[in-house]
Amino acid sequence: MKSVFLKSIFFVLLMISPLAEAQVFIPWQSNTAYAVGARVGFGTAAFVAIQAHRSEANWQPPNTPALWQPIPLPTETIAVCGGVSRPIPRWNSVTPYGAGSLVNSSEVGVEGGVFQAITANQGVEPGTDPNVWAFIVEECPTPTPTPIPPPQPLWAPDTAYSAGQQVIFVDVAGPLADPIEFTAVQAHTSESNWQPPNVPALWQPTIPTPEGFHVVDTTSHWVLFGWNPVMVGSNPPFIPSGYVVINGQGEPFREARVSGIGSSSLLLLLGDQPDAQLRFNIATEERVNLFPLLPFFVQSLQSALVAVQTPPESPCSGPPSAPSGLTVTRTGTDSVVLEWNASSNASPGICSIKGYQIRDNSILSNTTGTGASFTIGGLQVDATHQFTVSAYNEFGLSAPSSSASFTLSAP
Repeated sequence: MKSVFLKSIFFVLLMISPLAEAQVFIPWQSNTAYAVGARVGFGTAAFVAIQAHRSEANWQPPNTPALWQPIPLPTETIAVCGGVSRPIPRWNSVTPYGAGSLVNSSEVGVEGGVFQAITANQGVEPGTDPNVWAFIVEECPTPTPTPIPPPQPLWAPDTAYSAGQQVIFVDVAGPLADPIEFTAVQAHTSESNWQPPNVPALWQPTIPTPEGFHVVDTTSHWVLFGWNPVMVGSNPPFIPSGYVVINGQGEPFREARVSGIGSSSLLLLLGDQPDAQLRFNIATEERVNLFPLLPFFVQSLQSALVAVQTPPESPCSGPPSAPSGLTVTRTGTDSVVLEWNASSNASPGICSIKGYQIRDNSILSNTTGTGASFTIGGLQVDATHQFTVSAYNEFGLSAPSSSASFTLSAP
């Protein structure tokens, strides 16, 4: 008996599930055999049989809970049109509908299937009688499109350009393999040998090249570079998307990127290169739309090459421990201060903490010295940031700290 009861409950749960498709309930009748799970309508309610039986005149579903279980008639939110959702009751055969009533005759989440009653009715399924139900198309509000910046055109010869017009130039065959954005200085019609890098009287790089690129410190495992951050204009100033440090040796290509937000240094990991002579330069990067919906990064002209002489192999043979206890405190509209517990070295007296690297998905900045705090400005507001900190010594970079999540809400 217990097994029969549990099966009955299972059927009840199955039949009242909002995933059930059919909402047609055959009117209950006496002297009729009903199996477990049979669905009927009685008055303005629906029921499911929880025991097999043959009905009798006085065994009406509302009066026989041992035989029948009520079925809730759900109201569900569906996509009516264009992805716009609104709650519309699903049609069923036992609810009386007045003229003008809206019902959904489709499955949950399916476009369309919305009908409006022309006349009051009960039990007439939408779509079966056009004099009772009219199929309607919901009027959706026109969504505000997300503005898409116009695509940046590629430079081409025999093309008329106006002063101030911007183009992307890629010298695939030459040394400037990376795309560079230029702005026309004066109106002209281009010729094949008037490529933007070669005619400064006609074209100037849109994005400034970083100045003051220099080596801050180096070991046989890394180089720490510094430069003057690019900021143009005011209210607000132009801050680039980032910077890229490039190997100028013609060796296997090596590059490293850092976010443009307040960045003026980058720790470039070399692997193990004692007593090596290397050369690097730097360029500014900016995100543009080369093609519709396709973000693309263009660069400034590269800076002059800077020579790097790495020292002999350091006796320091391992990275420091990961910083711990990272906390984030807001200090302004778009700025926070990070604080953490200092890292330690596996070989005190041989290794020393040289600084820390701060990340928020990408590298934000690198510090020098043992200070265990750092202030970051220019962060995106109304966004959640995931900060981590790593320490570095003569050998290299530690594992990152546990991340500290911080939501910079609009003031």
